[in-house]
Formats: sequence, structure tokens, C-alpha cells
Amino acid sequence: MDGSRQTERSGVALQRIVALLFALADMAERAADAPHRVRSVVLMILRTAEPAAQGIVFGTGYGQPAPAYESDSPTDALRFAARFRALAALLLSLTAQVRATWGDRSSGLLAFDQPGTSRRPAWPAPACAFPDTS
Repeated sequence: MDGSRQTERSGVALQRIVALLFALADMAERAADAPHRVRSVVLMILRTAEPAAQGIVFGTGYGQPAPAYESDSPTDALRFAARFRALAALLLSLTAQVRATWGDRSSGLLAFDQPGTSRRPAWPAPACAFPDTS
């Protein structure tokens, strides 16, 4: 498969994930104003979705199981909304950084692999040699 086509498909997938995260945040905000029965069902769904969303954003798979929550208050719903919006913002920020770092991929090189464009910090070499542990 062509590299630019794969990059385009990945970009579309990331846009869909971000849209889903914002939709989940909107659902949580609406649940804050809903009756208790509706809110508890929505929060049950969101408690299942949050570890999966974190796993997608952080690249760890499904993620940790959701901690046990004691209440289904409107405040809990608003906290879910804030966390889903934060995950979406984080994913948008990471994709923007990747695009800025990778630059033009048509050459097959990453931007930081090209001469004179290194963004790596200039770390000093260690003062002493490390002992051989083999």
C-alpha cells in the first residue's frame, strides 16, 4: 500500500476517534441534566468506555478496569465529560506534534532524520564510563 494513502487512512481514523471522544463527552454532559435512572445507565456505559478510550489514546490496549464509583451524581457526569474532552484534546495535540515532527514524508525520511533539522535535545555525554556488566 502506498505510504501517503496509509497516512491518509490513519488520519481519518484519528479524526473519527476524536469525534467519538467529543460525542461521549457530550453524552456525559447531557446525562448530568437527565433524571437519575437515565443518568445511571449512561454513566454505566461511560464507565465501560473510559478505560477503552484511555487505552486507545495511550496505546496500551483496553486499559485498566474502571474503578468502582459510589454515586451517579450530576457532578460525576460532568467529570466524565471533562475527562473525555481532555482525552480528545490530548489526541489532537499528539497528532499535531506528529505531523509537525514528521514533516514531509514524501522523501521517505522523517523530518528529524534530515540533516540540519534535529529537534533532539543536546544531552551531554556521561562524565564517566559505565562499568561493563556482562
